[in-house]
Amino acid sequence: MPLNRLLPLLLLLLAACPATTPADDDDDDSAADDDDSTPYVQPGPFEDMEREERIEFMRHVVVPTMQPLLAQIDPEKYNEVDFGCDDCHGEDYIDADYEMPNGIVELSVSNFPHSQNADPELREYGELMEDEFLPTMAGLLGRELWTQQTPDGMSCSACHPIVN
Repeated sequence: MPLNRLLPLLLLLLAACPATTPADDDDDDSAADDDDSTPYVQPGPFEDMEREERIEFMRHVVVPTMQPLLAQIDPEKYNEVDFGCDDCHGEDYIDADYEMPNGIVELSVSNFPHSQNADPELREYGELMEDEFLPTMAGLLGRELWTQQTPDGMSCSACHPIVN
C-alpha cells in the first residue's frame, strides 16, 4: 500500500484509541490507590484484618467518621486538613506500631471526664465521649462497650492511659 494511503489510515486508528493518563495507571485494588474511583469495601472484621487492610480501613472509615466528633472538642486541633494518625496513636505512632494507648491525654481517676462530673467542661467532654465517640468507635471496630457484664469491652482506657 502506498504511504500516502497508509498514513491517513494509521492516523484514523490512532485517533480511535483512547489516550491514557497517569490516573489510568492507578490500580484500584492497591493500597496506593488514590483516585477514589472504586468505593472502599471493608475486607472483614477489624480484628481479622492484616496491617495494610487496617490502615486502609482507618483512612477510609475511621478518620472520616471520628474526625468530626473530635472537632466538636477542639476544632482547631482536630481540623480535616491536619487530622492524622498521630492525633489518636501518638506522635511516635510508627515506632509504637500504632499500639494504643500511646501519647494522648492521660485521664485522671480523681477527676475523670464523665457525664456526672461537677466541672462543666469535663462533663461536656465526658458526655461527648460516652454518648457519641466511644460507641461509634466501638461499632466501627466491631467491639462491645465495656460494662460489668462485658469487662473485655471497649472503654476509655483503649485510647487513654488512666492515672490515679
